[in-house]
Amino acid sequence: MILNFQEIEAYYWLCVLVSDGHSAKNFVGF
Repeated sequence: MILNFQEIEAYYWLCVLVSDGHSAKNFVGF
């Protein structure tokens, strides 16, 4: 399955919200 950037980003942030969002944001630097 090939995802476009928007789908990848949406899935990434979903995982961030489900897991530890603050740590992920700081790690990625967004």
